Amino acid sequence: MVLAPPDRYVVDMIRAFNLTLAQLPSKPFRQVFWWSALLSLATAVILWTAVVWLIANTAFFGSLPYVGDWVDFAIQWAGGLAAFLLTIVLLPAFLGIFASLFLETICRAVERRYYPELAPARDVPIWESVWTGVRFAIIIVFFNILFLPAFIFLPGVAYWILNGILLGREYYELVAFRRMAPRDAAALRRRRRPTLFMGGIVIAVVASIPVLNLLLPLFGTAFMLHIFQGLPGRPQQG
Repeated sequence: MVLAPPDRYVVDMIRAFNLTLAQLPSKPFRQVFWWSALLSLATAVILWTAVVWLIANTAFFGSLPYVGDWVDFAIQWAGGLAAFLLTIVLLPAFLGIFASLFLETICRAVERRYYPELAPARDVPIWESVWTGVRFAIIIVFFNILFLPAFIFLPGVAYWILNGILLGREYYELVAFRRMAPRDAAALRRRRRPTLFMGGIVIAVVASIPVLNLLLPLFGTAFMLHIFQGLPGRPQQG
């Protein structure tokens, strides 16, 4: 593991952050966001409609005399509200999964604007993009549930540390595997772990801010690509 002076980490983070913010309003980023948002909203509506239909067409206590219909009505009302809240909670996860379909567009837009000297990266198959998004969502949800007690006793800090590790690694692999073999990318990650962890902390802070976290897939991808391009030992071409 290679350590750099603290001021080097700060400079790298500020540079990557500023470059990412400058490009967020650009056309490719807007298109990816609106397509992802539209697909996520459609998925949330379909999920909510299906759950409400299932609850409305299931008789839970209808056979009970006098109170059965009232109890079923209460269950249907509460179930519909719970389904609505669930879709709101899952909306960022849906957004992340659908945005993964377009992350190659984000990477190419960043490279075209800031790193035009690079040779084209390998084409990423759609199935690989989908699997990356699904795996990403599963890992984040699983570990955040597992460490939920730590978030209660150390709010903010524990969340940022855990997700700094997870998000730093996941977004690094997302951009690094486009240009490096997995074994070489893993070796580079081990050598530059502090830098990637600090980058993950920045992404985790963005992920913890409501509304802004909807931009997480776009921000995280572009931000980590800038971090990757600043790593000593990365491929200079291709």
